[in-house]
Amino acid sequence: MNEICQEESFVIRRMCQHLLNEKSYNLSSNDISVLTPYRAQRNHLQLVLNDMQLKHVATVDEFQGLQNKVIIVSLVHRGERGPSEFMLSE
Repeated sequence: MNEICQEESFVIRRMCQHLLNEKSYNLSSNDISVLTPYRAQRNHLQLVLNDMQLKHVATVDEFQGLQNKVIIVSLVHRGERGPSEFMLSE
């Protein structure tokens, strides 16, 4: 299983940019956290989102007990046959 998905990280970056650029949301970088169950994806997201200075880019375990206005969750799963391999197995 590959615990890094570059495509998803760029979608998350665009989501964060939209949330920060849309003035009617009245959000700052401190209001947005990105969570993932995997350390490898967290590390990749930290690189992709580094310049945005979000309050948290963390694993689910690291974020336990914390809160924020906006939580974006990265649920990466990639198998040999693609993202839905585990759904196809018997």
